[in-house]
Amino acid sequence: MKQTRKYAKFLIQNEKIIPSSTSVELSCEVVSSATITELYLQYGTKADFSKCEEVRMKKGKSSYSVKIDNLTANTTYYVRYLAVNNYSSMVSEKVSKFKTLTKSEPGDPDKPFEPEYVDLGLS
Repeated sequence: MKQTRKYAKFLIQNEKIIPSSTSVELSCEVVSSATITELYLQYGTKADFSKCEEVRMKKGKSSYSVKIDNLTANTTYYVRYLAVNNYSSMVSEKVSKFKTLTKSEPGDPDKPFEPEYVDLGLS
């Protein structure tokens, strides 16, 4: 009997991005057709991700989250997600972007930043 591989097709929902001048807190929920064993966040200052960092997100009860420090103030960052299961990995189709605050601009932790999605023409 041939084994069917379940690729990590997934959808990011309820994404929240809370930037400060030198850090950002991100959280999201994942809907997937297969079990996701790990979720990573890829981020960088280039929309094509030719130069990006990758950090593993922490799994909570119903969502994933991560805090990234040591960012540059007043800089636009692009983010996408990488889901991994026992058979494969897949990068999210949606790319979000946010801008870190200037050093003098206070953030409101009760009002998350609304992510702006970037159309990379991949569809």
